[in-house]
Amino acid sequence: MGLFDGQSTAVEDITVGFDVPVGEYEFEITGLELKGPFEKGKIVGQSALVVELTVVSEGPAEGMSFDHFLILPNQELQDSKRLRQVNGFLKQALLWYGVPESRLATFNPDTDGDALIGQRGLGVLKKSGEFTNLTSFELTNESGVSNTDVSATVAGADLTNAWAS
Repeated sequence: MGLFDGQSTAVEDITVGFDVPVGEYEFEITGLELKGPFEKGKIVGQSALVVELTVVSEGPAEGMSFDHFLILPNQELQDSKRLRQVNGFLKQALLWYGVPESRLATFNPDTDGDALIGQRGLGVLKKSGEFTNLTSFELTNESGVSNTDVSATVAGADLTNAWAS
């Protein structure tokens, strides 16, 4: 009797490791969290917006999650070249995830982040050195953050329809 006998997934379709393998997938945004400042590694003292993307494509990676780390701008810790890169990556990702250009300057993950949860899109993961990176993401549904700045709404108001675009 083999170790994989009785499995519903063929051995050749089982992914190796804990990470989503490189490739193209349909993802759903299932989490959004501010983390940091980090105490070790290459980004000591810096913070990140972490977007959890869960694979919803059928196949061996279905249900696996990829954390898209978006380092936040920090003029005290990043030189001008690095600051331009960080700003560019953050802006691109927010646009990918459905934040309108008109809301980039005022987007706050604590108050606006829930509008991104449930967004779906086609994303491509590629290996770059030791890291796996999200290299593109195109929304496949039509919701997202509205052009309305939520901080300007009345406290306690029902925001259920405020996020429809």
